[in-house]
Amino acid sequence: MATSDNSLQMILFGTSAGMPSVDRDNTALGIWDGRDAVLIDSSASPFRKLLQSGIDPGRVRGVVLTHRHIDHCYGLPSLVHSLYLFGRRLPLKLWAPPEADTLIRSMISIHLGGRTRLPFPLQLRLIPARRRHRLYCGRGFVVESCPVDHGPPTVAVRVTSLSSGKRIVYSSDTSPCESLARFARGVDLLVMEATFLHPLPGGKGRGHTTAQEAGEIARSCGVKQLVLVHLREGDRGEEYAREARRAFQGPVVVGEDLMTLRP
Repeated sequence: MATSDNSLQMILFGTSAGMPSVDRDNTALGIWDGRDAVLIDSSASPFRKLLQSGIDPGRVRGVVLTHRHIDHCYGLPSLVHSLYLFGRRLPLKLWAPPEADTLIRSMISIHLGGRTRLPFPLQLRLIPARRRHRLYCGRGFVVESCPVDHGPPTVAVRVTSLSSGKRIVYSSDTSPCESLARFARGVDLLVMEATFLHPLPGGKGRGHTTAQEAGEIARSCGVKQLVLVHLREGDRGEEYAREARRAFQGPVVVGEDLMTLRP
Protein backbone atom coordinates (compact mmCIF):
# COMPACT_ATOMS: atom_id res chain seq x y z
CA MET A 1 0.00 0.00 0.00
CA ALA A 2 1.39 3.39 -1.02
CA THR A 3 1.79 6.06 1.65
CA SER A 4 1.33 9.84 1.52
CA ASP A 5 4.55 10.90 3.27
CA ASN A 6 6.06 12.57 0.15
CA SER A 7 8.75 9.87 -0.21
CA LEU A 8 9.32 8.44 -3.69
CA GLN A 9 7.58 5.12 -4.24
CA MET A 10 7.03 2.77 -7.13
CA ILE A 11 3.98 0.49 -7.00
CA LEU A 12 3.92 -2.64 -9.15
CA PHE A 13 0.43 -2.76 -10.67
CA GLY A 14 1.38 -5.96 -12.51
CA THR A 15 4.43 -8.21 -12.88
CA SER A 16 3.62 -10.77 -15.59
CA ALA A 17 4.92 -11.01 -19.13
CA GLY A 18 2.43 -11.05 -22.01
CA MET A 19 0.28 -13.87 -20.58
CA PRO A 20 -1.26 -12.90 -17.21
CA SER A 21 -1.90 -15.52 -14.55
CA VAL A 22 -4.14 -15.98 -11.52
CA ASP A 23 -1.62 -14.12 -9.35
CA ARG A 24 0.03 -11.75 -11.84
CA ASP A 25 -1.39 -9.13 -14.17
CA ASN A 26 0.53 -7.68 -17.13
CA THR A 27 3.45 -5.50 -16.09
CA ALA A 28 2.61 -1.88 -15.34
CA LEU A 29 3.78 0.52 -12.63
CA GLY A 30 2.87 3.67 -10.77
CA ILE A 31 5.15 6.42 -9.42
CA TRP A 32 3.84 8.25 -6.36
CA ASP A 33 5.25 10.70 -3.84
CA GLY A 34 2.10 11.46 -1.85
CA ARG A 35 1.28 14.47 -4.04
CA ASP A 36 1.59 13.49 -7.70
CA ALA A 37 1.46 10.23 -9.64
CA VAL A 38 2.73 9.17 -13.06
CA LEU A 39 1.85 5.77 -14.49
CA ILE A 40 4.27 3.71 -16.55
CA ASP A 41 2.39 1.52 -19.02
CA SER A 42 -1.30 0.75 -18.66
CA SER A 43 -2.80 -2.72 -18.58
CA ALA A 44 -5.90 -4.39 -17.15
CA SER A 45 -7.81 -1.98 -14.87
CA PRO A 46 -5.40 0.82 -13.93
CA PHE A 47 -8.03 2.85 -12.08
CA ARG A 48 -8.73 -0.09 -9.78
CA LYS A 49 -4.99 -0.57 -9.21
CA LEU A 50 -4.74 3.08 -8.18
CA LEU A 51 -7.48 2.58 -5.61
CA GLN A 52 -5.98 -0.67 -4.35
CA SER A 53 -2.62 1.07 -3.94
CA GLY A 54 -4.04 4.01 -2.02
CA ILE A 55 -3.23 6.54 -4.77
CA ASP A 56 -5.73 9.34 -5.39
CA PRO A 57 -6.72 8.98 -9.10
CA GLY A 58 -7.13 12.75 -9.25
CA ARG A 59 -3.39 13.12 -8.64
CA VAL A 60 -2.40 11.24 -11.81
CA ARG A 61 -0.51 13.72 -14.01
CA GLY A 62 0.14 11.45 -16.95
CA VAL A 63 0.95 8.04 -18.41
CA VAL A 64 4.20 6.90 -20.04
CA LEU A 65 3.64 4.15 -22.60
CA THR A 66 7.02 2.52 -23.12
CA HIS A 67 6.10 0.89 -26.45
CA ARG A 68 3.18 -0.16 -28.62
CA HIS A 69 2.85 -3.83 -27.64
CA ILE A 70 -0.71 -4.41 -26.52
CA ASP A 71 0.07 -5.92 -23.09
CA HIS A 72 1.61 -2.58 -22.12
CA CYS A 73 -1.15 -0.23 -23.28
CA TYR A 74 -4.54 -1.96 -23.60
CA GLY A 75 -5.71 -0.54 -20.26
CA LEU A 76 -5.44 3.06 -21.41
CA PRO A 77 -9.05 3.38 -22.71
CA SER A 78 -10.26 1.92 -19.40
CA LEU A 79 -8.23 4.49 -17.48
CA VAL A 80 -9.56 7.36 -19.60
CA HIS A 81 -13.14 6.15 -19.20
CA SER A 82 -12.80 5.74 -15.43
CA LEU A 83 -11.26 9.20 -15.05
CA TYR A 84 -14.17 10.60 -17.07
CA LEU A 85 -16.67 8.96 -14.71
CA PHE A 86 -14.56 10.16 -11.77
CA GLY A 87 -15.19 13.73 -12.92
CA ARG A 88 -11.71 14.64 -14.10
CA ARG A 89 -11.30 18.06 -15.72
CA LEU A 90 -7.52 18.52 -15.64
CA PRO A 91 -5.48 17.55 -18.73
CA LEU A 92 -3.96 14.08 -18.84
CA LYS A 93 -0.51 13.88 -20.43
CA LEU A 94 0.42 10.84 -22.49
CA TRP A 95 4.01 10.13 -23.51
CA ALA A 96 4.80 7.44 -26.07
CA PRO A 97 7.31 6.53 -28.81
CA PRO A 98 6.23 7.54 -32.33
CA GLU A 99 5.08 4.05 -33.41
CA ALA A 100 2.56 3.98 -30.56
CA ASP A 101 0.85 7.16 -31.79
CA THR A 102 -1.65 5.52 -34.18
CA LEU A 103 -2.54 2.77 -31.72
CA ILE A 104 -3.22 5.25 -28.92
CA ARG A 105 -5.37 7.47 -31.10
CA SER A 106 -7.33 4.45 -32.36
CA MET A 107 -7.98 3.12 -28.85
CA ILE A 108 -9.15 6.51 -27.62
CA SER A 109 -11.35 6.98 -30.70
CA ILE A 110 -13.03 3.63 -30.04
CA HIS A 111 -13.55 4.65 -26.42
CA LEU A 112 -15.23 7.91 -27.40
CA GLY A 113 -17.87 5.91 -29.28
CA GLY A 114 -19.08 8.79 -31.44
CA ARG A 115 -18.58 11.57 -28.91
CA THR A 116 -16.33 14.28 -30.26
CA ARG A 117 -14.46 15.13 -27.10
CA LEU A 118 -13.78 14.35 -23.46
CA PRO A 119 -14.37 16.81 -20.62
CA PHE A 120 -10.60 16.82 -20.08
CA PRO A 121 -7.89 17.14 -22.75
CA LEU A 122 -5.50 14.32 -23.61
CA GLN A 123 -2.09 15.77 -24.38
CA LEU A 124 -0.13 13.24 -26.44
CA ARG A 125 3.59 13.93 -26.58
CA LEU A 126 5.85 11.73 -28.69
CA ILE A 127 9.14 10.64 -27.13
CA PRO A 128 12.05 11.46 -29.45
CA ALA A 129 14.66 8.82 -30.20
CA ARG A 130 17.38 10.32 -28.01
CA ARG A 131 19.76 8.79 -25.53
CA ARG A 132 18.01 10.65 -22.73
CA HIS A 133 14.90 12.80 -22.70
CA ARG A 134 13.02 14.56 -19.90
CA LEU A 135 9.33 13.69 -19.93
CA TYR A 136 8.03 15.20 -16.70
CA CYS A 137 9.23 17.44 -13.89
CA GLY A 138 6.84 17.72 -10.95
CA ARG A 139 7.03 18.97 -7.41
CA GLY A 140 8.77 15.89 -6.09
CA PHE A 141 10.32 13.92 -8.94
CA VAL A 142 11.61 13.99 -12.50
CA VAL A 143 10.86 11.34 -15.15
CA GLU A 144 13.29 10.70 -18.02
CA SER A 145 13.52 8.15 -20.82
CA CYS A 146 16.11 6.51 -23.04
CA PRO A 147 15.76 4.05 -25.94
CA VAL A 148 16.35 0.33 -25.36
CA ASP A 149 16.52 -2.78 -27.57
CA HIS A 150 13.18 -4.53 -27.94
CA GLY A 151 12.11 -4.38 -31.59
CA PRO A 152 9.53 -1.62 -31.88
CA PRO A 153 10.73 1.73 -30.50
CA THR A 154 10.81 1.21 -26.73
CA VAL A 155 12.05 3.32 -23.84
CA ALA A 156 13.34 2.64 -20.35
CA VAL A 157 12.22 5.10 -17.69
CA ARG A 158 14.22 6.71 -14.87
CA VAL A 159 12.64 8.51 -11.92
CA THR A 160 14.68 10.81 -9.68
CA SER A 161 13.52 12.21 -6.35
CA LEU A 162 14.10 15.95 -6.13
CA SER A 163 14.41 15.82 -2.34
CA SER A 164 16.71 12.84 -1.81
CA GLY A 165 18.31 12.43 -5.24
CA LYS A 166 17.47 8.72 -5.16
CA ARG A 167 16.82 7.09 -8.53
CA ILE A 168 14.72 4.23 -9.88
CA VAL A 169 15.06 2.79 -13.38
CA TYR A 170 12.46 0.59 -15.06
CA SER A 171 13.92 -1.24 -18.05
CA SER A 172 10.67 -1.95 -19.93
CA ASP A 173 11.02 -4.84 -22.40
CA THR A 174 14.56 -5.10 -23.73
CA SER A 175 17.56 -7.23 -24.50
CA PRO A 176 20.69 -6.30 -22.55
CA CYS A 177 22.03 -3.16 -24.25
CA GLU A 178 24.55 -0.39 -23.70
CA SER A 179 21.97 2.38 -23.60
CA LEU A 180 20.27 0.75 -20.59
CA ALA A 181 23.63 0.13 -18.92
CA ARG A 182 24.47 3.84 -19.13
CA PHE A 183 20.99 4.90 -18.06
CA ALA A 184 20.90 2.64 -14.98
CA ARG A 185 24.48 3.13 -13.80
CA GLY A 186 24.62 3.55 -10.03
CA VAL A 187 20.86 3.82 -9.47
CA ASP A 188 19.33 2.90 -6.13
CA LEU A 189 16.72 0.54 -7.58
CA LEU A 190 16.62 -1.27 -10.92
CA VAL A 191 13.23 -2.74 -11.85
CA MET A 192 14.31 -5.10 -14.60
CA GLU A 193 12.37 -7.31 -16.96
CA ALA A 194 13.33 -10.97 -16.61
CA THR A 195 10.94 -12.57 -19.04
CA PHE A 196 12.72 -15.91 -19.32
CA LEU A 197 14.03 -18.11 -16.57
CA HIS A 198 16.59 -19.59 -18.98
CA PRO A 199 17.69 -18.75 -22.56
CA LEU A 200 15.41 -20.13 -25.27
CA PRO A 201 16.92 -22.43 -27.90
CA GLY A 202 17.77 -21.13 -31.34
CA GLY A 203 18.03 -17.50 -30.30
CA LYS A 204 14.31 -17.18 -29.63
CA GLY A 205 13.33 -14.55 -27.11
CA ARG A 206 15.22 -11.75 -28.82
CA GLY A 207 14.25 -8.40 -27.34
CA HIS A 208 13.92 -9.77 -23.81
CA THR A 209 16.18 -10.60 -20.86
CA THR A 210 16.73 -13.73 -18.77
CA ALA A 211 16.92 -13.70 -14.99
CA GLN A 212 20.69 -14.25 -15.02
CA GLU A 213 21.16 -11.48 -17.60
CA ALA A 214 19.15 -9.17 -15.33
CA GLY A 215 21.63 -9.97 -12.57
CA GLU A 216 24.55 -9.30 -14.90
CA ILE A 217 23.10 -5.91 -15.83
CA ALA A 218 22.58 -5.03 -12.15
CA ARG A 219 26.17 -6.00 -11.35
CA SER A 220 27.73 -4.14 -14.27
CA CYS A 221 25.71 -1.01 -13.49
CA GLY A 222 26.54 -1.08 -9.80
CA VAL A 223 22.91 -0.75 -8.72
CA LYS A 224 21.95 -1.08 -5.06
CA GLN A 225 18.90 -3.31 -5.45
CA LEU A 226 17.37 -5.41 -8.24
CA VAL A 227 13.66 -6.16 -8.66
CA LEU A 228 12.54 -8.68 -11.29
CA VAL A 229 9.30 -8.15 -13.24
CA HIS A 230 7.67 -9.18 -16.55
CA LEU A 231 7.98 -12.84 -15.58
CA ARG A 232 6.84 -15.50 -18.01
CA GLU A 233 6.81 -18.20 -15.31
CA GLY A 234 5.79 -16.20 -12.28
CA ASP A 235 5.01 -19.27 -10.17
CA ARG A 236 8.76 -20.01 -10.15
CA GLY A 237 9.83 -16.83 -8.41
CA GLU A 238 12.54 -18.40 -6.23
CA GLU A 239 14.19 -19.86 -9.31
CA TYR A 240 14.19 -16.42 -10.97
CA ALA A 241 15.85 -14.94 -7.88
CA ARG A 242 18.42 -17.74 -7.74
CA GLU A 243 19.35 -17.24 -11.40
CA ALA A 244 19.77 -13.47 -10.90
CA ARG A 245 21.95 -14.06 -7.83
CA ARG A 246 24.40 -16.05 -9.94
CA ALA A 247 25.61 -12.69 -11.23
CA PHE A 248 24.47 -10.06 -8.70
CA GLN A 249 25.39 -10.22 -5.02
CA GLY A 250 23.15 -7.33 -3.89
CA PRO A 251 19.51 -7.61 -2.79
CA VAL A 252 17.28 -9.36 -5.35
CA VAL A 253 13.49 -9.14 -5.05
CA VAL A 254 10.96 -10.95 -7.22
CA GLY A 255 8.22 -8.41 -7.85
CA GLU A 256 4.65 -9.19 -6.80
CA ASP A 257 1.49 -7.41 -7.89
CA LEU A 258 0.69 -4.35 -5.73
CA MET A 259 4.12 -4.43 -4.10
CA THR A 260 5.40 -0.99 -3.05
CA LEU A 261 9.09 -0.27 -3.66
CA ARG A 262 11.17 2.52 -2.14
CA PRO A 263 14.69 3.35 -3.31
